[in-house]
Amino acid sequence: MQDAGKERILTVLLFLALSAVDVALNAAAGPAAVATGAHVNDSSSGGDGASGRALGIGAVSGATKAGILAFVGFLEFADIGVASRMLLIIVATVFGLSVLITAQVCSVVLGETPSELLKAALVAALPLQFESVGMYISSSHHREENKSGSLRTLSGTYIQIIGWDALGGYTFARMAENLGRPVCSPAAAAAAGGVYGVLSGIPKVVAYIAWSLFHGRDH
Repeated sequence: MQDAGKERILTVLLFLALSAVDVALNAAAGPAAVATGAHVNDSSSGGDGASGRALGIGAVSGATKAGILAFVGFLEFADIGVASRMLLIIVATVFGLSVLITAQVCSVVLGETPSELLKAALVAALPLQFESVGMYISSSHHREENKSGSLRTLSGTYIQIIGWDALGGYTFARMAENLGRPVCSPAAAAAAGGVYGVLSGIPKVVAYIAWSLFHGRDH
């Protein structure tokens, strides 16, 4: 019984540590993506780059996304009702998060939440869903492989994260343009998504390694 209690405490502590890293790097990824997207967009339109306000919104959005996932994950350790758990799971899906973050940014920047951009966010979540599936498959391979094979799998996973995030950004901008609410050039959005993936992918890979070592420490 004591061992089970100690195991639970260690699990929670590791989860909190990894969540803190995830929130921090997503908070950094947000403004980095905004700055990159603005640079690419302005290179063709002659703009002045991202403002301090835009960078701040990017940081808050990145931290919000990671914070929601951390909160939902933490509640897995608590005994909550089925209805509450299902609601949180829906919000924490890539589709729910995409719409929520888009609505948050639109509300701050535009003072409204255009349905066209929410629809674009839903469609753009598809590549991110494929990213999640790919990470699940990669994590399964990681547990079964030797060290050299694991390194190749993790490297491939990291590259996939960057690629899917870039495609997600491109898809959002293209859909928004098709729906009559252009936000930036698709190339700028793809660059922003790729940069976001570079930073936000780090804690994902670290988490895979950490949990693998944690669960395999007694074997």
